[in-house]
Amino acid sequence: MNKRLAIAVAIDSKNRVWKGAFRTAPWYMIFDQRGEPTEKRRNAYADESKRHQPPALFTEILPECSVFITRHMEDESQHRLVKKLSVMPVITEIEDPLQAVQAYLGKGKSLVYGPVPSRRLGQSLGVDPIPFKTCNYNCVYCQLGRTKPLSHERRDFYPPERILAQVRVALDSHEPGEIDYVTFVGQGEPTLCASLGSLIREIKNMTDIRMAVITNGSLLYRADVRDELAIADVVMPTLDAADQKTFRRINRSWPKLRITEIIEGMIAFRKMFNGQLWIEVMLVKGLNDDEKTLLGVRDALSRIRPDRIHINVPIRPPAEAWVEVPDDETVERATAILGEAAEIVAPYEGSFDLSDSVGIVDAVEAIICRHPMRERRLVETLSKFAPGDVSATLAKLESSGRARRRIYRGETFWEYAGGTFGATTRKAPHDV
Repeated sequence: MNKRLAIAVAIDSKNRVWKGAFRTAPWYMIFDQRGEPTEKRRNAYADESKRHQPPALFTEILPECSVFITRHMEDESQHRLVKKLSVMPVITEIEDPLQAVQAYLGKGKSLVYGPVPSRRLGQSLGVDPIPFKTCNYNCVYCQLGRTKPLSHERRDFYPPERILAQVRVALDSHEPGEIDYVTFVGQGEPTLCASLGSLIREIKNMTDIRMAVITNGSLLYRADVRDELAIADVVMPTLDAADQKTFRRINRSWPKLRITEIIEGMIAFRKMFNGQLWIEVMLVKGLNDDEKTLLGVRDALSRIRPDRIHINVPIRPPAEAWVEVPDDETVERATAILGEAAEIVAPYEGSFDLSDSVGIVDAVEAIICRHPMRERRLVETLSKFAPGDVSATLAKLESSGRARRRIYRGETFWEYAGGTFGATTRKAPHDV
């Protein structure tokens, strides 16, 4: 278990979040995992002669910290901190250190949202135990954009009791039958939450509503993760490829992950899991929709023995603009190859629930940072829950800087403005 739970914020002499490189900040303000300030610590290595000391010196200055917050950090430095020191860098635009920490911890933010319509789960109450784009995959088709940097260490990002309190309020606010599933899904990979197992157990003690976990499945090679997920009613991992080259091209994972180990983890999980195992295969034209790749996936699936195989295509704007949807004939061929358990997942036209929201703009943001919405669905939803001037609400949403419009396959979508998306329409690279 990670004992480094504190948060370090780089600050200047006026107690503002530092604008320069994290290692050159004159001071660090230390916060505990609940966001309470504990200490202001001088950086002995901030002067010019020592500013290029190696990152490992942070373990000397900030040994109890696993999160660094600053206003600027080069991509290379971010990746080095994550890979070599297991430290999560957080880049913020907020000047006030306390507010920056509170934003990171999600204080004032809803960690539970919906219910929202799910193509596979009906009306799903979403539980989000991780910050935006905290993931060990950087899938080319991700509807939330690119992952930068990748994260692979399990930890508690928010106090578990805050998540449970919000779940309890949401459950109490809905009548029986209004929620089909309570689903851990979030803005990245939910199994990176270290308390996932205990959260599932506590929520099952609150309600008889079925529980699902949507996961990329990457941590199923770990026995502790398998044990935690075994408590759920439905587990829904992803398997887009069964060979390492295709896996790296489409999922662009944490470098040390091996698809063979992930598949073996899924096989081991199937043997111990008494619930429903539904595996999603996301097809991307030119990457994993050829016969050879699909036959490899079929062979892996025959060993895993899932209850259902859900074939999907990118129906929302993907992380990379060059991602294309396979044609109907290719999708039908993939269904035939993958076997009797395979089915094409059709879009689901359920309703979004904003009834418990304090502010409509905040409520819409809470959904689109996990689930981009078609503009026509957003207009329908706003017409129901904010029957005033819908166009004024949309204008306020866009002017807030927290949401933006994007055209994809002839439709207008609203997505979270914090996402990073590739603009180039070049063809997919041969390798990563």
